[in-house]
Amino acid sequence: MIAKVKSNNSLDKTIDYHKKEKSELIGAVNLVGKGVEDFRMQMKDTQACFKGRAKKLTLHAILSPSIEDGKRLTRNDWKGIAHDYLKGMKLLEQQAIIFLHTDRSHKHLHLVINLVHETTCKVWRSKINDVTLSHRVGHQIAEERGLKNAKEIMKENRTKRAATPKLKSGPVGNKQRIAQELDAITFVNVESYFAEIVKKGFQLKKYFDKETKEVRGYGVGKYGTFLDASKIGKRFTLKELKKKVHEIKISPAMIKKFEEGLQTDVIKNFDPVARKQVIIDTMTEVLKLFSDDLRKVKFDGIGSYFRNLEKAGFKVKAHLNKATGAISGYGVTKYDQFYNASEIGKEFTLTSLKIKFEKEHPAIKLKPKSIRQIIADEISNLKYTTAQDYFKELTRVGFEVKPLFNIDSKEPFNYGFTRYGLYFEAIEIGKKFTLESLKNQKPNLIVLKASQPPRSDETPTTTITTTSIKVPTTQRQLSDTKPNSPDYRSLIANELRKIKFRDFDSYFVELKAKGFEANAIKEEATGRLVDYSVRKYGQHYKASMLGEEFTVAFLMATMAKKKTRKRLNRIQ
Repeated sequence: MIAKVKSNNSLDKTIDYHKKEKSELIGAVNLVGKGVEDFRMQMKDTQACFKGRAKKLTLHAILSPSIEDGKRLTRNDWKGIAHDYLKGMKLLEQQAIIFLHTDRSHKHLHLVINLVHETTCKVWRSKINDVTLSHRVGHQIAEERGLKNAKEIMKENRTKRAATPKLKSGPVGNKQRIAQELDAITFVNVESYFAEIVKKGFQLKKYFDKETKEVRGYGVGKYGTFLDASKIGKRFTLKELKKKVHEIKISPAMIKKFEEGLQTDVIKNFDPVARKQVIIDTMTEVLKLFSDDLRKVKFDGIGSYFRNLEKAGFKVKAHLNKATGAISGYGVTKYDQFYNASEIGKEFTLTSLKIKFEKEHPAIKLKPKSIRQIIADEISNLKYTTAQDYFKELTRVGFEVKPLFNIDSKEPFNYGFTRYGLYFEAIEIGKKFTLESLKNQKPNLIVLKASQPPRSDETPTTTITTTSIKVPTTQRQLSDTKPNSPDYRSLIANELRKIKFRDFDSYFVELKAKGFEANAIKEEATGRLVDYSVRKYGQHYKASMLGEEFTVAFLMATMAKKKTRKRLNRIQ
């Protein structure tokens, strides 16, 4: 048995739905009277005693057994099912009207339930989701009464649909031709949709509401045929169009950001209302350009999509979830303007693009890729023989490279880069991308020194420019005692192990006292510390790169153990 439920705003409309042919009143709970109108009056009086903010005070439940089960159930069986359902939902104390519908091929029950309690005037609330609870109760009733459950009924329905032969389509008529042309129209709002209809050579007729004077529908004519939108197909009705319309929504935050970026004072002297309208009109035009350009970009995976965006003239900035490191979204720069994908339109968010792609290509399931995997794939495809060529190739495909030079030898010991608006050091992408690994893979790889100028036939780029590193006084003093080829990671890890601390504040104070530069990484919403990095001897490492014992999670566990040990000592 399938048990559906939903909350309604209007008690009258819910009851009126059942006042039709082949709808039989078979019972009522906690109500007295001779008919539906008596019950309606009592339920409305009860709802009137509620003084809270809730608006949906009526619950509408539909209980549908299979066609075979429905045929053999008696009137008492239907009443018993209604009672079992109200008991399972913990609604036996609420007022309810029970209707039996026989207007379709299968019989089914409708229950109109008052969520306001007659005595307490409080609204009924379920501890779990109403829909979930309804499914559970329906399944339980089916099991107890030997009826088919929801899964069995849906499986039978799928089998019947698969066995029903599909009708072969005949020659395309005027209605089909009109539908095909309307489907091909892209639009950002209803008015632009109407404008496109006229451009396509259609005759357009709008229908207006007599009271509000707003457009309530439309019809189109072409090829000697005139049809209302609803006759062409449900998807062309005004209600459905508004659901999928690519409406450009400009939030107050976007307007404020636009105002701050204005280079001229002319518009700032406008009347506030006029200034706001000018900004909205300008932004609408810019976002229209963005949306038109983005719709032309092919999507078949996040990595290739980002590269396709750059080919289309966009500069991409990826957004990461700071807790998981996964790609959470992106923004693009073009026409000297930056917007997040969600600001341009919901259809351009990564979630919407993935859903659209998998609907169009049901055989292909996109596997999620992290930004590091995407960058690793891009670097792996590069061809080079020298460090100069390698850095030039990185720059050519859109990387901003920053070599990291050794303080003493002035030779690059590693490098970092900015890609898609994010900065990484090579080792964060993978050990095989460090300079040391690259030299092992290509013995002829020539590593430029910081003082070595580029060849005369090349234009100097940031890829071979010395990166200045600020070194604290304590670090310069320690640099004289360093071995010739130190293992910096082990050296820094050993120093961190000697640090004593009570909490993170004292930990960072001790880091500074030991000559470290520490950067804390916190969540924007909560301000909670999620990671940190340290720099010393010209080296920069994230905590996780030095070992699990230095991560935030491990340090928090260590502090918790220390506090527990102190409490036990005090008790003893």
